[in-house]
Amino acid sequence: MSKISTILTALLASLLVNGCSTPSSSTTLVYISDGFVQCEQPPMTLTTTQSILTNAGIDVISSYCAQITDLAIISMCGAGGTGIHLHEIASQDSNKATEAGFDNVSKLAEQALNYEMIDCEL
Repeated sequence: MSKISTILTALLASLLVNGCSTPSSSTTLVYISDGFVQCEQPPMTLTTTQSILTNAGIDVISSYCAQITDLAIISMCGAGGTGIHLHEIASQDSNKATEAGFDNVSKLAEQALNYEMIDCEL
């Protein structure tokens, strides 16, 4: 009886440890400004920023338009906006994306900023 109890306890402990472990995420979300400049330059298209990643050898899984919330922007010609483009990529390509000018969305949280996905206008 004690052998069965020991085996069951070991099996249960193994299941609990494996069940609580968090697998590493295989994808990550990166962002870049959409490049909008008030009175001067319209925002880049989602395809344009996606091309920056693909030209860097990064496969893009999905893409979204978004805007940073909780951030006041001065309304003045020459000032930027809150528009960003989000791209889901393989986590292993994060360093390449950073080299191409993108940041991980976790950087927004570090600055106490949030974002919301919006419809792409272009």
